[in-house]
Amino acid sequence: MNLDAVVTRSCDPWAPNHGATNIHVWHVNDVPMVGTFDLHKSKMLFAAVDDVDGPTTVWVYVPLSCDEFTRLDATPCENVSALYDSIDQLCDGRNVIVAHARDFALSKWSVQPTTEGMYGAASAHLQMVVTTLEQQVSDRLRRHWRDDEDGPADAPEPESNVPDHEVHFQREKLDELEAVGAI
Repeated sequence: MNLDAVVTRSCDPWAPNHGATNIHVWHVNDVPMVGTFDLHKSKMLFAAVDDVDGPTTVWVYVPLSCDEFTRLDATPCENVSALYDSIDQLCDGRNVIVAHARDFALSKWSVQPTTEGMYGAASAHLQMVVTTLEQQVSDRLRRHWRDDEDGPADAPEPESNVPDHEVHFQREKLDELEAVGAI
């Protein structure tokens, strides 16, 4: 399965693709936090990596074999902590999708190897996002400085190999940082 095709921008984290069907929720806390869905004949596990109280949430997606799904579905979990321990063990040592959402609309995702469970994968994803933001802020400041020193602000933007959806997301984040005076 192409892991990059699992998540679609602006979808709900518990149904991250318009093709997601047969959503089975195992844990709810205001919104579905852990469960499974079918996507193109594959079974996928979804889980919120931490609480969902704030505007930004982080989610992990794991493709499941039929045996893994059957075993997880049949395993009684005494509490939410035990459920997350099972998910973390399932994630370890494989590639997973990590995505973050703003107000429960998915915005950016990446495929991450897990050597430290889902929390390690989530940390790697968020570090990638921060690095991208830092680079974009640096580029913006460099363009601003260049415009002040060398001429008009309407100079053409340098070419970029960053996908348009990522540029749009990063611009939203920069606007948020500017709005609160962080940059």
